[in-house]
Amino acid sequence: MTQSKPSRREALQILAQLGVLAAGGGAMLSACKSESKPAADKKPADKPADKPAAKAGGCEDLSGLSDADKTTRTSMKYVAQSTKAGQSCANCALYKAPEGGAACGSCTVVKGPIDPKGWCQVWAAKKA
Repeated sequence: MTQSKPSRREALQILAQLGVLAAGGGAMLSACKSESKPAADKKPADKPADKPAAKAGGCEDLSGLSDADKTTRTSMKYVAQSTKAGQSCANCALYKAPEGGAACGSCTVVKGPIDPKGWCQVWAAKKA
């Protein structure tokens, strides 16, 4: 029995479908994980103790992000402190500098507060 190779178009369609399935599956799993706690164990969301502790410049408060945005931060391997010499969010083409004296900037790919000293795998050098 002979099998023919899929065309490039078919291969790309399959890869795109797998990407959508992976992203959807991750979002579903994170939603299930957050709902698995009994209601008695959950704290009211308006307490200041529920907010993450400030780290590395205070850019770790993710309370306003959706589960999908948090998953994107993780999948892009965002860290608040770069370990790559010469690569940080401050010198990335995708980074938007903070305004009005804020400590955290933003990014066109990774949502939420972004530390200028941070890094992620989509880092791209700013054009001079």
